[in-house]
Amino acid sequence: MLLWALAACWLAFAWFLSSQTGEATGKLSLRISAAICNVLKIDADLIPDVDMTIRKAAHFAVYFILAGLATAASCYTFPGHQTAWLWPLGPLAIISVIDEMRKHAIPGRHSSWLEAGLNVLGCVVGAVWVWRVMVRKL
Repeated sequence: MLLWALAACWLAFAWFLSSQTGEATGKLSLRISAAICNVLKIDADLIPDVDMTIRKAAHFAVYFILAGLATAASCYTFPGHQTAWLWPLGPLAIISVIDEMRKHAIPGRHSSWLEAGLNVLGCVVGAVWVWRVMVRKL
């Protein structure tokens, strides 16, 4: 039950972040990028490039984590079913595409099929990775 709750909380957090206006999300990601550049001693002129990379990687990472949590929850909830790890994948892929497409209605944001693809890829890789870990443990 805890893993399902964590997955639901992570989804809520992800949708909160993706619901921000373009201005708000831009400021947040620039602050994060500047901090990373500062810590890693990367030239400040590269902050926009680091920012773009982080913004694209975030699509993958957010849904990788969500799929990992949901896949683990499904495997623990239904331990006798060898395909339980697959069950959350379809709904999560749909949710991840809806999440991207709804940004079209948020001021300053845009929808991108590339970013929707990164979301889905994060779901698939997260689910497969957790499944591989679970197979070794069970």
